[in-house]
Amino acid sequence: NFNGFTKDHLFIMTFIKKGWGQDIAALSNMAEALVNISIKHRDKNHETIKLIDTVVKRAIHPNVNPYKKNITKVNNLGKFGYYLEHLNIILGCYHQVVDSSYLELNERVTLHLLKSSMMHNDYHADLLPYSKMKWSADQAAIIYSIWLFDKNNSTSHANKLIEKWLFFMNENQKHASTGLYKTEVMGIKKYSNQPRGCALAYLIHYMYRFSSKEAQYQWNQFKKHMMVDIIGIKGFREYLDSYKG
Repeated sequence: NFNGFTKDHLFIMTFIKKGWGQDIAALSNMAEALVNISIKHRDKNHETIKLIDTVVKRAIHPNVNPYKKNITKVNNLGKFGYYLEHLNIILGCYHQVVDSSYLELNERVTLHLLKSSMMHNDYHADLLPYSKMKWSADQAAIIYSIWLFDKNNSTSHANKLIEKWLFFMNENQKHASTGLYKTEVMGIKKYSNQPRGCALAYLIHYMYRFSSKEAQYQWNQFKKHMMVDIIGIKGFREYLDSYKG
């Protein structure tokens, strides 16, 4: 009887009725977790398959997808990169655990995200039709989703994009004193040119699949500049100590 998420599922919806895309992001995280479970606990694959099938069905549900209708009947996927990046990860995870039942949709989203990324000089796809902001962490997720499609289908769609995006990031998006990647490429927010904890954590998580060496460098710098230890409890700052915000 699923008919979209409510505040009982997502805490943020207690304050923001429509959330901020946490529904599709939560499903994406679940799909990745289920891949790990399927590898570690092969004896429970019947349960894992059932769960990841449910994840896909909820991800494409009209009350989750931004098109508000059957996604297979959407002619133009548009500037919904944020939703599509997570949907594509989910579809790739499903392929890993189950089969290629969603291959047609997976390929369509992959090619759309690839085209949307390569058409810009910053190699970042548009994330939302009503916002000009482009987050590098989300682009890392987009590239990972394309890379995952390649891994599942023996294709090479991601190769050129990986090369172009990494070059752009290293030439234009490195914070001078730390070497950490900046948060947002359009410079729209006060913090756009700052490294940001939540963004770096996700960026490193996705990037290590398709560029492990660069991801390892970012991880080392992240720990060096933003990891803190307060009375034996370790955590990461959201901003550098030098940034006032």
